[in-house]
Amino acid sequence: MAQSTGGQFNSFLESMQDFVDRAQRVELTRVYPGALMSLGDSITPISVPVSGQQRSFIFRVERPKPVILNFSLVHFFGYIDGNDELVNVSDYATCSQSSIHETQQHPKKGIYGPQFALNVHTLKEERPWWRADFPTSVQVKHIFFYHRPDIASERLARLQVVALGEDGQEAILHSPGTRIKRHMLERLGEAVKGLEALVATCPEKDRQEYTALVSDALSNIAKVASAVPIQASASEQAGHQSPKSFLGRLWQKIIQQPVAEQPMPQNKTPLSEAQAAALADAADKLIAALDISLNHVEDFGFTSETGLKVDIDPCKARYIQLRTYGSKSNGFGGLELFSKAAGGEAVASVERKDLKFRYYIPAWHLPETYALNLTASIGSRVIDLGEPVSFDHFNLWNINRAQAGTTLLTQLSVSNDRENWTPVYDHGATYKGVLKARVLIDMLLRNKWSTEYASLLGKLYTLYRRRQLSKPLGKVVGHNKALIKAIGAGSDAAMAQTKHAVTLRFTKHGLQVPISEMDQDKILEDLVELRDKLRDIGLKPLLMYGTLLGAIREKDFIQHDDDLDIAIIVDGLGKEDLVAERDRVAALLEANNIPCTSRLKQTPLIHCRRSEITIDIFILGHKGGKIYWPHRRLMIVEEPADIFLPTTTMEFKGETFDIPRDPEAVSEARYGTGWRVPEPTFEL
Repeated sequence: MAQSTGGQFNSFLESMQDFVDRAQRVELTRVYPGALMSLGDSITPISVPVSGQQRSFIFRVERPKPVILNFSLVHFFGYIDGNDELVNVSDYATCSQSSIHETQQHPKKGIYGPQFALNVHTLKEERPWWRADFPTSVQVKHIFFYHRPDIASERLARLQVVALGEDGQEAILHSPGTRIKRHMLERLGEAVKGLEALVATCPEKDRQEYTALVSDALSNIAKVASAVPIQASASEQAGHQSPKSFLGRLWQKIIQQPVAEQPMPQNKTPLSEAQAAALADAADKLIAALDISLNHVEDFGFTSETGLKVDIDPCKARYIQLRTYGSKSNGFGGLELFSKAAGGEAVASVERKDLKFRYYIPAWHLPETYALNLTASIGSRVIDLGEPVSFDHFNLWNINRAQAGTTLLTQLSVSNDRENWTPVYDHGATYKGVLKARVLIDMLLRNKWSTEYASLLGKLYTLYRRRQLSKPLGKVVGHNKALIKAIGAGSDAAMAQTKHAVTLRFTKHGLQVPISEMDQDKILEDLVELRDKLRDIGLKPLLMYGTLLGAIREKDFIQHDDDLDIAIIVDGLGKEDLVAERDRVAALLEANNIPCTSRLKQTPLIHCRRSEITIDIFILGHKGGKIYWPHRRLMIVEEPADIFLPTTTMEFKGETFDIPRDPEAVSEARYGTGWRVPEPTFEL
């Protein structure tokens, strides 16, 4: 490259500052279609800091026509009664909204509903709103909210978050629609920080290719932006200028009002084919660069020989702080510190008993971390070496295979006073860099994801085992089968980099441990044991769904599946009777020491966790020549009973199981005419 990587990033941001200063909304969104909102914004929370003593918060859509306000979830964090501990204060909110759709139960569902579900839903109306009011004992300091996790999330491009003071004055906290220039520059700045951070995390052998791809991408974007014809706003055409001086901008910031945007003629000039192609090429190059940055990501083992061996800048410290972010790890197996000045010998070692985590930090204490969807508690431990030790290399290992899957976001910091900490290594730096950098891709693509981009995210989440994000990712791309398959392909590509932890892959239930990674003999033993126990209490279980499909298609368990399925058909039950029957069967199982759960309130489904695998028990009804059974997305549909009844038996893996009368017809009814072809991401 003609200039250093840092110079390249600075030049790009300077060119974007110039473009944003000159351009109007129509030109900004022409170069960056996802400037206000993109499909990727549905997966991570929006971070909104709060200053002052604000008691009321309003979420509203600022549009001149009737619209629907719907989003997923809001969390408020702050202080109670003047205490200095930051806590989740959402339960203290009194919630209300302008109208309530029939699918929503109560406005408060916006703070306690399931993450990534559609919890807030108004009717279609002018200026719809949702509001949270807090008592004087609560001081809100930070808000995180989630858009709805699907393609319709773009409806929220004009969403505003407003704080309402006791005097009735509004303070706008979040308003990309009216502050598009500020919003864009903030997003671009964060994305460039991510791209720059990834330069350092790339291995030397990949760094040149990574920087070349990023350089070409940024150059393409800058060239297109500089060539876009800019049309003057109506105020400029009339000889009036918006406040562009430093003092003018400062005054606007003080009064917390957006710079006035006068109505303006629409610039109808589209990008040329060459310009559009250049932006598409830039997005492709950025995706390829981020993919390269992931190639070195690996877990680490649970012995000294297979541990995480890292060279760092020389340091001298008495205290070592170990943290894992957004995981359920309970510590490490061992730590050794080395020094080249000591001939490469170990200068300190720490055993397992001193590496168990002593405390867990709520993720919201670190807003930047929480905003990257690392929302689980942060495990932490401070190690006292007794005296300052000089070292420039360390070796860290896990305690067992399970822990090897929870420490991919480990950070090591050093201190001599236990107050001022210096990070010296971040195993999750690539994850954080990719999540920041992908915002630039989202701004370029908006909702037109490529299969390469979907594959990248599938790879990212699998490598870093972000299991709770797999389902919303599936929802976001659920409109496009090619993207769903690409997520699965990216996940499969990541499996080769998992060397010590249990392998994960995308299934219809999200990111799970596939049957291929389980003890096959033990799985069969679990299935047979449950079958026999159900028979002993008078129930007649059948192989059903994926387990039946594997039995007739592959004569084996489906290796990319993650659970087993059986069903009980009950005579005389219609659609409306299934949930009550589920509760009766669940009570019968518990009474006979068969532990089970039924987490979905309106679904006739019982989960039985066995030693190796979860076995799902579905309740099917038989009435009036019809079978009522859970189908796509667990919706209850009716089917002719003659493909199910009377039941028959089959030999499967050396055991005899009951199955429907026509298992092929049942499989086709459930999975379609293509049921003979394996589809790992079916209904992801």
